[in-house]
Amino acid sequence: MPHSETIAVDGSPMELVIGQPDGEVPFPGLLIGMHNPAHASLADDLFTIATAERFAAEGYVSVTANPYHRWPAEQPLAEKVEKLDDKLILTDLNAGLLRLCEMQNVDTARLGVTGYCFGGMLSWLAAVNNPTIKACAMFWGGGINAGRPAGSQPPIELADCMPCPVIGFFGNDDTRPSPADVDEYAAALEAAGKSFEFHRYDGAGHAFQNFTSDERYRKDASDDAWAKVLAFFGQHL
Repeated sequence: MPHSETIAVDGSPMELVIGQPDGEVPFPGLLIGMHNPAHASLADDLFTIATAERFAAEGYVSVTANPYHRWPAEQPLAEKVEKLDDKLILTDLNAGLLRLCEMQNVDTARLGVTGYCFGGMLSWLAAVNNPTIKACAMFWGGGINAGRPAGSQPPIELADCMPCPVIGFFGNDDTRPSPADVDEYAAALEAAGKSFEFHRYDGAGHAFQNFTSDERYRKDASDDAWAKVLAFFGQHL
């Protein structure tokens, strides 16, 4: 069962959810970017906990960090989003990555990143700023082509710095990212000469893997994406 920890980042307590496989041999490690519905509490978010559990069952140690720790948990998400700063987010992601690397059962030569929704952008942002990352998987990540705050350099412009292969999963009915956004992500990676594969699902929109939402969940797309991401990490980690 994943557990919650708190670490200090810039003097503020940041919540982590940590997933651990059974056994003591070195496992590959995953930094997981959270989805926005978990902004108030990672430990109370069923999708966050289930994702850490699923990866642990497959032999991955994971750390999910909450970059919204700088504001009160009860503050509305929209107000927090307006105040996001990619430089501070990167500080938080690097703190989560450091915590992952401190674990005795993590093979630091086999580190990957993944994330959902806001976390899809986080996985890209973490990867292009950490040359030790060996694999990057994005699930319906929006905002890669926009900087935070407005006017900042968008993470997409750092495609040249992507240190590893990328896999992405997107619903064709999504609006953030839209199919046009996904085309833009692909064009940036292709122009940078990076290895990537994107999978797009008809009849699926945002959060198609989120089993907690009957409206959004699409079992066929979810199962296919899960099988593909495991094969991807199995190959590269």
